[in-house]
Amino acid sequence: MQRTSSTGARTGRGPSIYLTAAGILRSEWIKLKSLRAARTLFALTVVAIIVTGVGGAIALIGSQGGNELAQAREPASALHSAGLPLAQLLVGAVGVLFIATEYVSGSIRTTFTAVPRRVPVITAKAAVAGTASFAVGGASSLLTHVAVQVVLAASGTAVSMFHPASLISAVATGLYLAFIAVIGVSLGVILRSTAAGIVLLVVLLSVLPGLVPLLPLPGSEQYPLFFPAQAGAQMIAVVQEGLLTQWQGGVVMALWAGFFTLAAAAWIRKRDI
Repeated sequence: MQRTSSTGARTGRGPSIYLTAAGILRSEWIKLKSLRAARTLFALTVVAIIVTGVGGAIALIGSQGGNELAQAREPASALHSAGLPLAQLLVGAVGVLFIATEYVSGSIRTTFTAVPRRVPVITAKAAVAGTASFAVGGASSLLTHVAVQVVLAASGTAVSMFHPASLISAVATGLYLAFIAVIGVSLGVILRSTAAGIVLLVVLLSVLPGLVPLLPLPGSEQYPLFFPAQAGAQMIAVVQEGLLTQWQGGVVMALWAGFFTLAAAAWIRKRDI
């Protein structure tokens, strides 16, 4: 006589276990917490943001004097994001490692055995990596903003702790890093290699924007503005300059993250483990 397991479907070969969406997210969260490299990279991200911001504040005091300090409020209000060029690479590497290490170790087979439909796994990994990156990046930027204003208070350059544009920018910094982490997960899915994923991430963020303007195309000097790093810079800018507004930069970043996620989902459905 067959029995129906409370955790699975009716089967003659024993109970089957089906993970809910919440269960998949919980499983991926546990994996991310247990990944030592991810913890190290997140810690380095915090250090990069805080040290660069505070160091920039000290350098600002040393390079400005007298009346010039009173005119330095705008750069002082943006120092919380000074460490972003390094932070984005560290967070992107977390995204790549989060999935690529499972392919390297072979544990991805166990993951897809528990969740045969692969797309929910990739979606959950992107959501977990993005959420963790948002928390780390946003909190670090807010803390850096406070620390910078404390350092600058004695020089009279400090802005309000609750400077609206700076607070919005700090939160946007976390959101930008979340998008980068999602892109990193997608690259890890497509390439299945930690080294290749990180190299392509560096090319996308740092190399291509410098090469595209050299192409013999009309308006090619404007194309880099729509690459992730440049759109992200507009997304977190305290003082709006350039072609894109803050919200438009955010939309461009969301499109990049969505494009890579869809590409990864389509790729993983067609390839064997």
